[in-house]
Amino acid sequence: MLSGGSAGHITLGCIKRMATLGKAIEIAARVYVDRVYGDEASPYVLHSLAVMHHASAWGDSRRSIVAVLHAAVEERRVSIDELKNQGFSSDVIEALQILPRRDGESAVECARRVSVNEIASSVKLVNAAVHMNEDYAGGTMMDAATKLEYSEVKAILTSHGRRNAP
Repeated sequence: MLSGGSAGHITLGCIKRMATLGKAIEIAARVYVDRVYGDEASPYVLHSLAVMHHASAWGDSRRSIVAVLHAAVEERRVSIDELKNQGFSSDVIEALQILPRRDGESAVECARRVSVNEIASSVKLVNAAVHMNEDYAGGTMMDAATKLEYSEVKAILTSHGRRNAP
């Protein structure tokens, strides 16, 4: 029942405030509806879905939500305020605020900064692994400098112990 406020009932207002993984996927799909990746014109949202898929191995929906929204926040296609208004939890919002690379910040510097947040660092770790996957990169080889940088990012994030992929 969607009305009333007694125990065992969900109010319509409560449903509006609950931000779920499904809502996060819907937002990611909407903001990337017109964007493609690489020469093969693959829908860009597939990157976010790939990161989400790998992050889901932790069995924590917060990580999956952050994973599917990370690129949209990083590219400023959706704002933190918009996500707050959608009802995403403070843990999700905090991770999404810390996750994007800052202007002038290297990937390694970003990894060091992100490593203080367990959700953000696990998503950053999975994102690095997805980027290093040659299949994801459209079959093109990543240059040696970029591959080394992603390897350093992975080393930083896994050195904090609790972030090893399941």
